[in-house]
Amino acid sequence: EVLSHLNQYFPQYDEKRGYELAGFVWFQGWNDMVDGSQRAEKYVNYTKRLAQLIEDVRKDLKAPNLPVIVGELGAGKPGEFQKAQEAVAKLPQFEGTVKFVKTREYWEPEVEQMVNEGVWKGPDWVKFYNVGSQRGYHYLGSARIYYRMGKAFGEGMVELLGK
Repeated sequence: EVLSHLNQYFPQYDEKRGYELAGFVWFQGWNDMVDGSQRAEKYVNYTKRLAQLIEDVRKDLKAPNLPVIVGELGAGKPGEFQKAQEAVAKLPQFEGTVKFVKTREYWEPEVEQMVNEGVWKGPDWVKFYNVGSQRGYHYLGSARIYYRMGKAFGEGMVELLGK
């Protein structure tokens, strides 16, 4: 819908120049990760479903080789869900066009410690809100975490685009 009416959404859009869909970043799936039924089946169908989503997005956007980054969800030890995410990038049909990007290295234990100690709701709350704004979900609301993950996604995309 948006691509069919770019001028409505982006008044500065120049139809003569056109546009290019250079890549797609998938950094979603929290509810899939915490869904009890999927967890019980050890996410065996998640890889298939995500692969189908990528194929559908490429088909709908008429971009059969659209580069895709799959961003790792979660900050603890990698488990079955992260393995299912990573498995998508290893499927033969996605070779060289889908990349799994690990994100757990960008977690900030010192900010998490502030959450665990209740700093966010105590007299020194400003210390926490200078570096975060959420509890453990949403990556502590840390701009640094999001920046680092975004940079890693961008670097992964540059790598895919170079192939």
